[in-house]
Amino acid sequence: MKKMIKKIWLKQIKLGRFSLEKPYPARIKYLYYICAGVFTFEALYSVLYRSLVLSLFCFLGAAFCFLWGFNDQKVFESLKAELLEKEKAKQEEYDRQNPYRKQEQFFLHCRDRGITDISHLADFERVKLLAQPFAEYDSDEKVRNAFLIGKQSVEEKEAKKNEEEKLKTIKAEEQEIYQKNKKYYGLKGREKSLAYCSEQIKLCTEELKKLDKHKDNLHEWGRTSYALGKEKEGNWAVLGGLASGIAGSAAGLATALDVQSKNAEVRERNESFAQDIVSFQASILKDIYKRKIETEKELNEWKENAERAKMLLVDNRPTEKLLNELNPTVKRIWFSETGAIHMLVETEKVRLQIFENVKAIIDGDFKAIVFDGEEKLAEICFTLPFEGSSFIRTLESVSVDVSSSFKDNNDHVDRSNGNDLFANIKPVLGFSNDKSVDDYTIRFETDNLFAIEAL
Repeated sequence: MKKMIKKIWLKQIKLGRFSLEKPYPARIKYLYYICAGVFTFEALYSVLYRSLVLSLFCFLGAAFCFLWGFNDQKVFESLKAELLEKEKAKQEEYDRQNPYRKQEQFFLHCRDRGITDISHLADFERVKLLAQPFAEYDSDEKVRNAFLIGKQSVEEKEAKKNEEEKLKTIKAEEQEIYQKNKKYYGLKGREKSLAYCSEQIKLCTEELKKLDKHKDNLHEWGRTSYALGKEKEGNWAVLGGLASGIAGSAAGLATALDVQSKNAEVRERNESFAQDIVSFQASILKDIYKRKIETEKELNEWKENAERAKMLLVDNRPTEKLLNELNPTVKRIWFSETGAIHMLVETEKVRLQIFENVKAIIDGDFKAIVFDGEEKLAEICFTLPFEGSSFIRTLESVSVDVSSSFKDNNDHVDRSNGNDLFANIKPVLGFSNDKSVDDYTIRFETDNLFAIEAL
C-alpha cells in the first residue's frame, strides 16, 4: 500500500498538482476517515438488515480507507523529506561547481540595469543601491568584491561559451570539406562520372521545384495582400436613402453624390495599390524565370553529360605513373583550432591520349599521409573534380582523425590564425615502399587514378 501511495504522490508532484512547499492537506486525511466511517455504518446496517457478505465487503472497505488515510500522511512526509534532501544535495553540488553563483547573479542584476563598471564613484553608488536586497553585501568592500568577482566569472563563462560555439562552427565547416572529398572517393571509371552527373541532376531538379514554389507563394502573397489592403466602397443607395428619410430628398441626393465621389477615390487608390503589388511581383518573377531558364539549361546539360558518361572509354594505366604526372604539390598545411589538419594541394594540368587518338584526362582520387618520422599522424583524402586534370587545380581537404599523441605533444602550437604547422615539411612523392624519412613528411599514395575520355 505504501508503494502505491508513494507512486501516486510522485505522479501528482511531477505533474505540478502539488508543491513540496505546501504542508500535507489534512482534508484528504479526514476524507479517508469519513469514507471509513460510512463503510463502517453500512457494514453494521448490513449485519442487521442485509447480508453478511455485503457486510464483510463494507468492513474491508472501511479498513482500507482507514489504513490508507493513516499511511497517506506518513508516506507524504517521508517522500517530502526525501525529495527535499535530494534537492538540497543537488543545490549543494551546483554551488560547489559554481562557487560564485550569488556574485554572478548580483553582477547580472547590475548589468541588466546598464552598470558594467564601478571605476566611477557614481556607478558604484548605484551598485550599492542595487545591493540593498542582498543582505550579505552590507559593506562597501563586500559590494565591490561581489561585483568584481561576479563580473570576472560571468565574462569567463561567456568567453568559454563563445569559444565552444566558434569550435562548433569550425567543426561543421571541416566536416563539410571532409564529406565533399569522401563523397566520390573510391568510385572508379564511368561510375564516378555517372554518380557526379546524377547528383547534379538531382540538385537542379530540386532547385526547379523550389523556384516553382517561390512563384506560387508570390502569387498567393499578392492575392492576400490585396484582399487585406483593399478599401471598401460605400453603398450610395443605402446611405442616400437613410439621409432622405431623416432630412429630406435634397439631403439624400447630396449624400448619394458625396458617397459616389468618395467611391471613385477609393477605386483609384485600390487600382494604384494593385498596380504596386503587380509591379513588385513582376520584378521578383523576372528573377525567378531567369533562374529557372538557367537551371533548366544546366539540367539538360547534365542529362546529356550523363548519357555521354555511359560510353566513356577508360584506360587502366598504372596509378603510380598517373600520380607522377599529376605531381601533387603541398601549397600549405596547418593545424586548426579543433585539432584537425588542413592541407592545400596543387595538381598539374594533364591531358592524355588513350587508344591511339582519344583525348583523355586523369580522374579519381589520392591521399596524403602525414608522418612524424615513422609515426603516421593523419591521412588526408583528395578527390579530383568532375573535369579531372583538365586544369591546374588547388584542392583543399582536411583530416579530422589526427593521432592523439601528436595533439597532446603540440598543444603549444598557436592555432588562432591558422598558422602553418610545419616549418620543415618535406613533401615526398612515393608509395608504400617509400624509404623512411626524418622530421615531418608527406607521402602521396593512390590505388584509384585512371585515364578516362574527356567529355
